[in-house]
Amino acid sequence: AALAAFGSGTVARAGTQIVYRLLTLPAAKDAACVAVETYNDKPTAENRAKVLQIAMEALRFNPMLPLMGLRQSARRSELYAMCPHARVRVDPGEVFIPSPFAAMHDPNAFPRPSRFCTDHRQPEDYLHFGHGRHICVGKRVAEVLLEEIVISLFRNRHIEACPPNAKIRYDGPAVERYQVTFNARA
Repeated sequence: AALAAFGSGTVARAGTQIVYRLLTLPAAKDAACVAVETYNDKPTAENRAKVLQIAMEALRFNPMLPLMGLRQSARRSELYAMCPHARVRVDPGEVFIPSPFAAMHDPNAFPRPSRFCTDHRQPEDYLHFGHGRHICVGKRVAEVLLEEIVISLFRNRHIEACPPNAKIRYDGPAVERYQVTFNARA
Protein backbone atom coordinates (compact mmCIF):
# COMPACT_ATOMS: atom_id res chain seq x y z
CA ALA A 1 0.00 0.00 0.00
CA ALA A 2 2.84 2.40 0.81
CA LEU A 3 4.47 1.81 -2.57
CA ALA A 4 1.17 2.39 -4.35
CA ALA A 5 0.49 5.56 -2.39
CA PHE A 6 3.96 7.10 -2.31
CA GLY A 7 6.30 5.12 -4.54
CA SER A 8 4.68 5.16 -7.96
CA GLY A 9 5.57 8.81 -8.60
CA THR A 10 9.13 8.22 -7.43
CA VAL A 11 9.52 5.17 -9.70
CA ALA A 12 8.03 7.07 -12.65
CA ARG A 13 10.46 9.93 -12.08
CA ALA A 14 13.42 7.57 -11.59
CA GLY A 15 12.51 5.51 -14.66
CA THR A 16 12.29 8.62 -16.81
CA GLN A 17 15.62 9.91 -15.49
CA ILE A 18 17.24 6.55 -16.20
CA VAL A 19 16.00 6.51 -19.79
CA TYR A 20 17.09 10.13 -20.27
CA ARG A 21 20.62 9.39 -19.02
CA LEU A 22 20.92 6.14 -20.97
CA LEU A 23 20.14 8.12 -24.11
CA THR A 24 22.44 11.05 -23.34
CA LEU A 25 25.54 9.69 -21.61
CA PRO A 26 28.35 8.41 -23.85
CA ALA A 27 28.36 4.59 -24.08
CA ALA A 28 25.33 4.24 -21.80
CA LYS A 29 22.79 3.29 -24.49
CA ASP A 30 25.09 0.60 -25.91
CA ALA A 31 25.73 -0.78 -22.43
CA ALA A 32 21.98 -0.93 -21.76
CA CYS A 33 21.22 -2.61 -25.09
CA VAL A 34 23.95 -5.23 -24.55
CA ALA A 35 22.80 -5.94 -20.99
CA VAL A 36 19.18 -6.31 -22.10
CA GLU A 37 20.12 -8.49 -25.08
CA THR A 38 22.21 -10.72 -22.82
CA TYR A 39 19.33 -10.99 -20.34
CA ASN A 40 16.79 -11.73 -23.08
CA ASP A 41 19.05 -14.46 -24.53
CA LYS A 42 19.71 -15.99 -21.11
CA PRO A 43 17.30 -14.73 -18.41
CA THR A 44 19.37 -15.54 -15.32
CA ALA A 45 19.48 -13.65 -12.03
CA GLU A 46 23.07 -12.64 -12.80
CA ASN A 47 22.13 -11.15 -16.17
CA ARG A 48 19.14 -9.36 -14.66
CA ALA A 49 21.44 -7.90 -11.98
CA LYS A 50 23.56 -6.42 -14.79
CA VAL A 51 20.46 -4.65 -16.13
CA LEU A 52 19.80 -3.24 -12.66
CA GLN A 53 23.39 -2.07 -12.36
CA ILE A 54 23.08 -0.22 -15.68
CA ALA A 55 19.90 1.44 -14.37
CA MET A 56 21.48 2.38 -11.03
CA GLU A 57 24.55 3.80 -12.75
CA ALA A 58 22.37 5.94 -15.03
CA LEU A 59 20.32 7.09 -12.05
CA ARG A 60 23.53 8.13 -10.29
CA PHE A 61 23.61 11.17 -12.60
CA ASN A 62 20.03 12.19 -11.67
CA PRO A 63 19.22 10.56 -8.32
CA MET A 64 15.60 10.24 -7.27
CA LEU A 65 16.43 12.07 -4.05
CA PRO A 66 19.41 14.44 -4.29
CA LEU A 67 19.07 14.93 -0.51
CA MET A 68 17.82 12.52 2.13
CA GLY A 69 16.09 13.33 5.39
CA LEU A 70 17.86 14.19 8.62
CA ARG A 71 20.25 11.54 9.90
CA GLN A 72 22.23 11.24 13.10
CA SER A 73 25.81 10.12 12.72
CA ALA A 74 26.56 6.84 14.50
CA ARG A 75 30.31 7.26 14.14
CA ARG A 76 32.89 9.80 13.12
CA SER A 77 32.76 10.11 9.33
CA GLU A 78 33.97 12.24 6.49
CA LEU A 79 31.37 13.30 3.97
CA TYR A 80 32.30 14.29 0.46
CA ALA A 81 31.00 17.70 -0.59
CA MET A 82 31.13 18.60 -4.28
CA CYS A 83 31.04 22.28 -3.50
CA PRO A 84 33.42 23.64 -2.30
CA HIS A 85 35.20 20.36 -3.21
CA ALA A 86 36.02 19.48 0.34
CA ARG A 87 35.36 16.80 2.92
CA VAL A 88 33.26 17.58 5.93
CA ARG A 89 33.81 15.79 9.22
CA VAL A 90 30.73 14.59 11.09
CA ASP A 91 31.19 13.50 14.69
CA PRO A 92 29.07 10.88 16.52
CA GLY A 93 25.65 12.25 17.45
CA GLU A 94 25.72 15.12 14.96
CA VAL A 95 22.68 15.61 12.77
CA PHE A 96 23.21 16.08 9.05
CA ILE A 97 21.38 15.84 5.72
CA PRO A 98 23.21 13.38 3.45
CA SER A 99 23.43 13.91 -0.28
CA PRO A 100 23.44 10.67 -2.29
CA PHE A 101 24.41 12.69 -5.36
CA ALA A 102 27.57 14.00 -3.72
CA ALA A 103 28.38 10.62 -2.20
CA MET A 104 27.98 8.84 -5.53
CA HIS A 105 30.35 11.30 -7.18
CA ASP A 106 33.08 10.86 -4.57
CA PRO A 107 36.18 9.86 -6.58
CA ASN A 108 37.32 7.62 -3.71
CA ALA A 109 34.14 5.52 -3.96
CA PHE A 110 33.50 5.99 -7.69
CA PRO A 111 36.66 6.20 -9.78
CA ARG A 112 36.08 8.53 -12.74
CA PRO A 113 32.80 9.77 -11.23
CA SER A 114 31.83 11.90 -14.23
CA ARG A 115 31.84 8.87 -16.59
CA PHE A 116 29.14 6.27 -17.05
CA CYS A 117 30.93 3.11 -16.01
CA THR A 118 29.79 -0.05 -14.26
CA ASP A 119 33.19 -1.71 -14.00
CA HIS A 120 34.46 -1.99 -10.43
CA ARG A 121 31.19 -0.63 -9.02
CA GLN A 122 29.14 -2.79 -6.72
CA PRO A 123 25.36 -2.62 -6.30
CA GLU A 124 25.80 -1.61 -2.65
CA ASP A 125 27.78 1.47 -3.77
CA TYR A 126 24.58 3.06 -5.09
CA LEU A 127 22.67 4.97 -2.42
CA HIS A 128 19.38 5.57 -4.25
CA PHE A 129 17.42 3.63 -1.65
CA GLY A 130 19.42 4.58 1.42
CA HIS A 131 22.09 2.60 3.24
CA GLY A 132 22.55 0.66 6.44
CA ARG A 133 19.57 0.92 8.74
CA HIS A 134 17.98 3.52 6.47
CA ILE A 135 16.95 1.29 3.56
CA CYS A 136 13.73 2.13 1.72
CA VAL A 137 11.00 -0.40 2.46
CA GLY A 138 10.06 -0.48 -1.24
CA LYS A 139 13.61 -0.90 -2.51
CA ARG A 140 13.27 -4.31 -4.17
CA VAL A 141 9.85 -3.56 -5.69
CA ALA A 142 11.20 -0.29 -7.14
CA GLU A 143 14.32 -2.06 -8.46
CA VAL A 144 12.18 -4.66 -10.26
CA LEU A 145 10.07 -1.91 -11.83
CA LEU A 146 13.18 -0.01 -12.96
CA GLU A 147 14.68 -3.21 -14.40
CA GLU A 148 11.47 -3.80 -16.34
CA ILE A 149 11.53 -0.26 -17.76
CA VAL A 150 15.08 -0.75 -19.05
CA ILE A 151 14.34 -4.26 -20.38
CA SER A 152 11.19 -3.11 -22.17
CA LEU A 153 12.66 0.00 -23.78
CA PHE A 154 16.22 -1.03 -24.59
CA ARG A 155 15.45 -4.34 -26.27
CA ASN A 156 15.09 -2.12 -29.34
CA ARG A 157 18.50 -0.63 -30.18
CA HIS A 158 16.83 2.12 -32.22
CA ILE A 159 15.31 3.95 -29.27
CA GLU A 160 15.94 7.70 -29.44
CA ALA A 161 14.79 10.82 -27.66
CA CYS A 162 12.25 12.78 -29.66
CA PRO A 163 13.46 15.35 -30.57
CA PRO A 164 17.08 14.11 -30.28
CA ASN A 165 18.11 16.82 -27.78
CA ALA A 166 14.90 16.62 -25.72
CA LYS A 167 15.02 17.33 -22.01
CA ILE A 168 12.66 15.99 -19.35
CA ARG A 169 9.82 18.40 -18.64
CA TYR A 170 8.69 18.54 -15.04
CA ASP A 171 5.55 19.77 -13.34
CA GLY A 172 7.04 20.53 -9.96
CA PRO A 173 8.77 17.31 -8.85
CA ALA A 174 6.66 15.12 -11.16
CA VAL A 175 7.67 14.21 -14.69
CA GLU A 176 5.35 15.87 -17.18
CA ARG A 177 6.89 14.60 -20.40
CA TYR A 178 9.84 12.86 -21.99
CA GLN A 179 9.16 11.36 -25.37
CA VAL A 180 11.11 8.58 -27.11
CA THR A 181 10.71 6.96 -30.51
CA PHE A 182 11.81 3.69 -32.02
CA ASN A 183 13.39 4.40 -35.39
CA ALA A 184 12.73 1.36 -37.56
CA ARG A 185 14.68 2.87 -40.49
CA ALA A 186 17.98 3.05 -38.64
